[in-house]
Amino acid sequence: MKKTFIYTAITQSVLIAIAQNAIANEQVAQLDEVSVVGSVAKTGKVEYMMPKSVSVINAEKLSERATHQLDEALRYESGIYTQMYGSDLDTNDWFYIRGLQASTRIDGTSSYKNAYFGWEPNLYGLEAIEIVKGADSLTYGSSQTGGIVNLISKRPSKEAKGEVQFTLGNRSERGVGADYSGVVSDSIRYRVVGNYNYRKGEQNKTFLESYYFAPSFAWDITDKTNLTLLASTQKDVGVPTTAFFPPYVVLKANNIDRRTNYGLNDGNYLNRKQYSIGYEFTHKFDNELTFTQNYRFAQADKDQFVTYFYGMNYDVVALGASSTEAKKGFLAANGRTRTHSVDSRLSKEWKADRISNTLLIGSDYQHSNTNGFYDFPWPAAFYNINQLVNAPVEVTDIPLYKDKQHQLGLYLQNQFRLDDKLTLSTGVRRDFVKGNSYIQNKASENNVAHTTYNAGIIYVTDLGIAPYFNYSESFKPLSGAIDSAVNGATIYKPFEGKQYEVGFKYLPTFIDGTISVAYFDLKEKNALAASRDSATAAQVEKQKSRGVELQADINLTDSLSASLAYTYIFAQTTTWENWLRQNKVIAETPLQPNHTYSAFLNYAFKQGTLEGLTVGAGIRYTGTTPTEIDGYNNANIRVPARTLVDLMAKYNFSKNWEARVNVSNLSDKKYISGCSYACFFGEGRKINASLIYKF
Repeated sequence: MKKTFIYTAITQSVLIAIAQNAIANEQVAQLDEVSVVGSVAKTGKVEYMMPKSVSVINAEKLSERATHQLDEALRYESGIYTQMYGSDLDTNDWFYIRGLQASTRIDGTSSYKNAYFGWEPNLYGLEAIEIVKGADSLTYGSSQTGGIVNLISKRPSKEAKGEVQFTLGNRSERGVGADYSGVVSDSIRYRVVGNYNYRKGEQNKTFLESYYFAPSFAWDITDKTNLTLLASTQKDVGVPTTAFFPPYVVLKANNIDRRTNYGLNDGNYLNRKQYSIGYEFTHKFDNELTFTQNYRFAQADKDQFVTYFYGMNYDVVALGASSTEAKKGFLAANGRTRTHSVDSRLSKEWKADRISNTLLIGSDYQHSNTNGFYDFPWPAAFYNINQLVNAPVEVTDIPLYKDKQHQLGLYLQNQFRLDDKLTLSTGVRRDFVKGNSYIQNKASENNVAHTTYNAGIIYVTDLGIAPYFNYSESFKPLSGAIDSAVNGATIYKPFEGKQYEVGFKYLPTFIDGTISVAYFDLKEKNALAASRDSATAAQVEKQKSRGVELQADINLTDSLSASLAYTYIFAQTTTWENWLRQNKVIAETPLQPNHTYSAFLNYAFKQGTLEGLTVGAGIRYTGTTPTEIDGYNNANIRVPARTLVDLMAKYNFSKNWEARVNVSNLSDKKYISGCSYACFFGEGRKINASLIYKF
């Protein structure tokens, strides 16, 4: 690994030296508004008229939706399917983008996520959420094929402002949050964000109690030089959700209480601590040259124990179990993850009468190291479902979990514009990844060098309609080895993704808003196929997904606004015919619906006795989803479709005070969110009310 560190140091030093030399020779000029260094748009803010599907959930929407978890916040976005495993209170944010798993970033920096180890964000600490749909390793290097979700942390504003928020909810929820941004002088600003929340989970006797504190500091060193420091600490304690349910009972009998907690007397627990610190640095030169660098160190300590139950049709037939029997096992994870991420880049803009061109060259380095213990064994013994609460679970020695990864990336991006109508974006990136792991009693090493390409073109017509085309690639190395008991000690190959996307974006002149339509064709090589015989998965040939997305965000009148989304996805996975991994078959991807649509309408009263009141209503439809119960996709067994209704109301009853009420799943509909070896109930009715004082 010494060479990797040397190459990284040389590359970063060259960029810094170039920047320092330019700083020393330039004249001080007027400071432009500082953009977020950690944005997916590395040369500035995210633009709507770019030749790819990128969307942003801003601070106002995050506040109005009053969501606690990331997968909740993504519910009304086209192309994204969330919470297929139900309301997982504490362990993970579950979502697919365009039928495949996606990666999460924080301020453009690496976020480790593997085997129930990973970073869990606090949404109160976020200013925005950026979403890149489809394969994209050009922006940050290795990433999942479905896309990227980048979380933008709150940072100091140029004007002093603050708020205090008090929250109550129907799940015994209670919380308080405080957010203040202060101004010390014309060049120095700071912000302090804190949050406490307690709420119960979907299953009986489960809960999560969270503490969060995030200070930040911004300094305009010169008129064109800015440094922002970001830090956070978070602590979560509770009793985790155990939401696995036997498929036969759920799909056939459907007579089970969705709040049943099969691990009620098993001593389940969660203890998690998270820390991060980093900086964002920007310097703009007189000659349209800009140097930016961002760094982040993060540490996550997690200790979790959860028991679970499930039963499969295969087990019922082959092992003679009755339809009232299921198995019991456990998830145990205890470890520490540390990540370092640094990204340095130079951008240069040239302008002429009709054209402009921006060239970006950069280098980033990421390092993650996880040490601990982890096991997620398949259960062995059967128990009657009526006695599962008292069934014992045998916890044997938990195997070591060690995973160390280093990634060095070199990238080049260019954006050419003609008459502010034609935009051509191209990019190439070369990544060097080295790592070693010891997972499930198997040692493995990877040494991957991978090149990814990206190209897109968009043309804005006089009517405001902008057709576009985009081609993008992605890759992600995997840790571990395939189970030697079946396939031999074969090291995982990296995921490799490719996407073709064509569509149009529309800025109508007759109404304020945006409308977009996109068709995509997405493929992933070396996909994983789950296996019932061990906690590891085997690689098969591919996954593929193609479909259509429609998204409209429009202000129909001064008072009425609407957000509309529709998605059609046909996703297929190459998998195994049975648990012995015999005979590959192509089947619909489990858990992924073909059709989803959503609509959310807001109406703001601008005058009269109700002035200051805004009311909103949303509807979310999810079509039927394939299941995976017998070791392969069950074409004749599908999870039923469902339609859910959400409500929102907020009232600014004075200059400083705001009251807000949010209701999700208004009718408290009982539904199955998905089935993959086990089945999972969706979240029931949730109500919370907040009182906010702004100053």
